[in-house]
Amino acid sequence: MSFLRCYRLIKLGGKIMIPLSAKEKEKLGHLYVKYSRLIWYVSVRIVRDEGLAEDMTHDTFLKVANQIDSVKAVEGIKTKCFLITIAKHLCVDYFRKMKAKKMDYSYNLDSLLDQAPLPLDQVCQNERDTALHNALQSLDEDYQEVLYLRFVSELNNHEIAQALDITPEYAAVKVMRAKKALKKALEAYNAKYGDEQIF
Repeated sequence: MSFLRCYRLIKLGGKIMIPLSAKEKEKLGHLYVKYSRLIWYVSVRIVRDEGLAEDMTHDTFLKVANQIDSVKAVEGIKTKCFLITIAKHLCVDYFRKMKAKKMDYSYNLDSLLDQAPLPLDQVCQNERDTALHNALQSLDEDYQEVLYLRFVSELNNHEIAQALDITPEYAAVKVMRAKKALKKALEAYNAKYGDEQIF
């Protein structure tokens, strides 16, 4: 779907809450041209349906149009992660709505309590999350990007290659190097913050 078609559909849907200036339309156009294919790949991996993935891509850019002020630059890992996060949330919301239609709302308290994490488990998980976040932040932006695509967006090397316009072989090499760099960063974190290994 072209950006103009996407923008026309957004306008026809009447879902843009804030009218866009010419500059904002241009920014939205650049975002669409740069990231629409990636957003579609992320969506199709989650929903497993090409048509539905196209709808999710459209809805992602609709949401971005309403939050265009929060996008400071078209290029960069933060913008890419912002768009991917919106797409993933939309896909999850879609499944949640579909599940709610079929779901029986007869939960009992015991089953809910059984699913709650123990306090010590929660503390350990928080420590792991902090360590992982700090280690990731210490990596080059290229490594952060490829790890995000591989493990958060769950793209395979071929899909990463298509998203980044590189060969699948080079995508595999980048993933391997990024994992090694992350491992070193986690080891450094473990050495700095205690004898106990977090990972």
